[in-house]
Amino acid sequence: TPSRLRTLVLHVLSREPTEGELARLSAYLKSRSEDPTWGTRPAPPPSVPAAPWWRRVTGMGGPPASPSPGPPTKKVPAAKRAEAMWRAYEDIMWSMIASTEFQVNH
Repeated sequence: TPSRLRTLVLHVLSREPTEGELARLSAYLKSRSEDPTWGTRPAPPPSVPAAPWWRRVTGMGGPPASPSPGPPTKKVPAAKRAEAMWRAYEDIMWSMIASTEFQVNH
């Protein structure tokens, strides 16, 4: 991973990354690998039928206090984890391209 990060910084910013930058970028990649569902849209909440207007006004009725729990979480397949890492590297690249350093020097 550090060699990939060094190569990415070298190609985008035309310089070697500092140790602090490598540490921050490595921490970011680690956080993304621990949560491969990052960046995906969550499932919409189950729809709860609304109570009639008179029940909402009087406080006599309405949606249940707590929705039913969703299905149990499943183990994330390796393909999803690889896709999440790809998105993380894309995020790093675009953050460097959007930086002032890139805009001034290139």
